[in-house]
Amino acid sequence: MKDLRKAVESINKLGNDFRILQTGNKRVICSVAVELNADHMSVLKHAEESQGFFTYGSLSRAMPQYADRARFERAINTLIADGLCWEDEQHGAEVAYWFPSLMQATESSSAADLQLINQQAR
Repeated sequence: MKDLRKAVESINKLGNDFRILQTGNKRVICSVAVELNADHMSVLKHAEESQGFFTYGSLSRAMPQYADRARFERAINTLIADGLCWEDEQHGAEVAYWFPSLMQATESSSAADLQLINQQAR
């Protein structure tokens, strides 16, 4: 992690907008010029705690301040526009919001991925 932090700092000196964001227990490399406020960071933290995705209903139950739908929309639309979040309208009754950099693989999916890689290598 120390080498990665040093690389991001070196790139940043060249004028790029790379930086490392702390979302809770995870760090995410951000490569877009975006100003993230407390609402954005709260949404990212909730996404981390929810294995990289959530619905509006699950967020508003966990974080009552987002019962104000307009406040949520302002935060999520910025994250979608900057490519930090994907909107999934095919998730079911409610739209799901996915955060690729915060998704967590399960042990079974990791094992299946390794098995597939081993089969392709043969």
